[in-house]
Amino acid sequence: MTTINALDNTDLLIAVRRLRSPEGQALLDQTHNGPLYRDEIDALGERLESEADGGMPLAAELSAEDVAHDAYGLFLWHQFESFRALGPLPAYADLVADAAALQATWIDGRARLAAGYGEQAAHAGRLRRRLDGDRAGLDALRAGRGEALGDFAERFVESGERIGRLLARRADILAERARDRAEGGRNLRGQVIGLLGELRAQIANESKRRPDLPADLDARLFGQLDERIARKARARSGDAPAVEAPAPSSQDG
Repeated sequence: MTTINALDNTDLLIAVRRLRSPEGQALLDQTHNGPLYRDEIDALGERLESEADGGMPLAAELSAEDVAHDAYGLFLWHQFESFRALGPLPAYADLVADAAALQATWIDGRARLAAGYGEQAAHAGRLRRRLDGDRAGLDALRAGRGEALGDFAERFVESGERIGRLLARRADILAERARDRAEGGRNLRGQVIGLLGELRAQIANESKRRPDLPADLDARLFGQLDERIARKARARSGDAPAVEAPAPSSQDG
């Protein structure tokens, strides 16, 4: 017989969201025992939501660094292009050739700036190894206000390297999160199952003594929980596919 113990955290999240919904809260408020569980329901619900969300760490930091990285890269690309525009003039043939060669190494096209974080960091690593050797050629191409193009090239590299460090930190955070989930997820699941069972039993006992409570109170509060259990049972018996619909968003009723 399939019981609540067969449910995973996604199933349990759906059941807890029902209790935390406006209608669920209103139904619980009609009972004496329901409000006593509100804090625990909210606390466990927040933990389930956090686990389900699993937002990528350092997203804001990486986005901000990506803006700087692309700004430096686009500036370099336009500078190389401006020197290459002198191509029709023989007097600048050497300058044009140098600019073209450097552009091919440093930023061969604007599409380079659309690369993922990992490729941006890897490209910065490659450029770091080229920077000392290319510095003289870069500095010969003066940018606006007389600043050496090599300085902007170095800032471009440094920005890419910062992206690499942020990605390394993200990997560490994700690994730690996975370890925490493996250990804490089992404990969380047990706590939620215990809460739901205890709350349901309390409300059932109270309903026996209070005919003024809605006759379908249990079904309205725990119907989704029973539906998930039944779905698991059908999947195990082969009457329904094992793949189930994902949990609705927290904004769903």
